Amino acid sequence: MENSIANYYAYSDEGVINWSTEASGMIKDIRNHVTEAILSKTLKATASAAFINITTIEGKRLCVKASAVGLQVVGDDYDKIDRDCPENMAYETPYALLTVESPSYVNSFGNHLADALTKHLREAENTESSENLSDVE
Repeated sequence: MENSIANYYAYSDEGVINWSTEASGMIKDIRNHVTEAILSKTLKATASAAFINITTIEGKRLCVKASAVGLQVVGDDYDKIDRDCPENMAYETPYALLTVESPSYVNSFGNHLADALTKHLREAENTESSENLSDVE
């Protein structure tokens, strides 16, 4: 019996999500496509949620709750929870949330992707050119 309890707690600890860490990862993923994204210093992360303050490219300020439910806009300004309710739309990813909340996000993401592909193609062409020159020598 004692071993079962130890196994339960070991399993439970592995399944715990650090929402502050999760939110920080989301911020890193979207920072090129928003004006600002920061963890809330006023609304402290808990075992069940963390809060991200976002300013979209258009200047729209949001307070977003990250939890097991998903991402939900809970406020219309930083550190505000004025629309936290069960009916609130939950998004699986920050990209889905930004697609709805920031019309410019899609263009920003597409341009960033196109730039990265162009850079990759140029690097590949330069590598190929260098290899061809070494064959001549």
